[in-house]
Amino acid sequence: MRMRIATSLLLSVGLGCPAIALHAQSAPTMGAYQFGDGVHPTFDATFTDAEARTVESFWKDELRSVSVKVTDKKEMIGEAARIPAATSDTLRILIKVEKPKGATTVTAHIAFLTTGGYVAPDSPKRVLDGCTAWVQQGMVTLQKQVAQKDLEDGQRALTRQEDRLDDMKR
Repeated sequence: MRMRIATSLLLSVGLGCPAIALHAQSAPTMGAYQFGDGVHPTFDATFTDAEARTVESFWKDELRSVSVKVTDKKEMIGEAARIPAATSDTLRILIKVEKPKGATTVTAHIAFLTTGGYVAPDSPKRVLDGCTAWVQQGMVTLQKQVAQKDLEDGQRALTRQEDRLDDMKR
């Protein structure tokens, strides 16, 4: 009986992971978003199984790893950010995370400002590909973290249920 419960829980958690992995492999979409200083083209990273504060915390840490200074008043701004795959110059990265009321998805709107202007679909291929790759890598990393947390929560729940079962047997 104990093995059946463990197997069914692990299968249910395991069946959820491929959906997360498939979603994480999708590329960010191009869009536009109203930041504090105007509307800018963005790379939109959408997450279905995460909380807004988790997504915001993750992207803030990502900004800190590539930027000299990070501010987070209305939106997060990474000053003098370096993404060598995109450009040899420094960038300014703007990020705003939002979860509309009643929505099940959280979206991180990410804009990149280079010396040539904001990165948009008509930007040079190297810049566009480098920024896309940076966002996609972040998406995959965050999805892995969310999946790992879900797995750990499931394992804790399984342990609690097994303990309850042992108590009932006694």
